[in-house]
Amino acid sequence: MAEPPAGSAGAEGVPPRAPLAHAGARDPPAAPREGEVKACVLDTHAFVWYVQGRRVGRSAGRMLREVDRGRCRAWIPAIVPVEIVLLRERGRSAIGIPELEATLERNSELQLLPLDLAQAREFALLPGVHDPFDRMIMAAARAVGCPLLSADTGMQESGLLQVVWD
Repeated sequence: MAEPPAGSAGAEGVPPRAPLAHAGARDPPAAPREGEVKACVLDTHAFVWYVQGRRVGRSAGRMLREVDRGRCRAWIPAIVPVEIVLLRERGRSAIGIPELEATLERNSELQLLPLDLAQAREFALLPGVHDPFDRMIMAAARAVGCPLLSADTGMQESGLLQVVWD
């Protein structure tokens, strides 16, 4: 499930890199149907709401149920734990690193996605995205070629990647 091709460089369990995109938007992959083997990337709020058991969009909820059933890999970009720390310090999130770690231990389909050069290349192609956290998360989703679970309307309307929520 979303494993790197044989002979690829990098740590075991790191997803394969998508071909580099041109400076414009690229066609997002088709949305997977329920029951298919698939993978997704979680935005910070999507992960926080998942941990808290809060309601998410219908399509996002369907994908997260597939994660819980072991039929979908959910990648957590490396920047998400950093944003969670900052949100907790500012009193805007009740979860922190201990809750993140406990959630990752409970579900092997939730995996941290280390920052790599492919994500940095994608980051460079997104100069119009001014929030550095959003830009890093979008770059991660583009680099692995997976849809992003996010309620962020700016991301949804950007046309820069496939965003799943409602």
